[in-house]
Amino acid sequence: MTGQGGAVVITAAHTFPDLPDNELCSAAYPAPGTYFGALCNEAHSHRGDHRARAVVAGAYRRYIVWAQDGTVLPDEETSPAEPQGQTPPSEGERVT
Repeated sequence: MTGQGGAVVITAAHTFPDLPDNELCSAAYPAPGTYFGALCNEAHSHRGDHRARAVVAGAYRRYIVWAQDGTVLPDEETSPAEPQGQTPPSEGERVT
């Protein structure tokens, strides 16, 4: 599902491994700006895209995402799993 501004909205929170820092991926966010250099929160030799937690507000989180080749991808907004039939948060409740 895509939210306003092209952000990907995911209904289940992304779960990162509970590992010591020396076992986490060392890839750094390549785009200029506030989050430049933020480190990936995935395990050291993970497959797929890199993700780093950018904003945490209540139950909602925003992650910056970039591909293995350094291409910056749309941010992801996540929330805890929602019961089916429940509507997504209103625009005022989303982290931007």
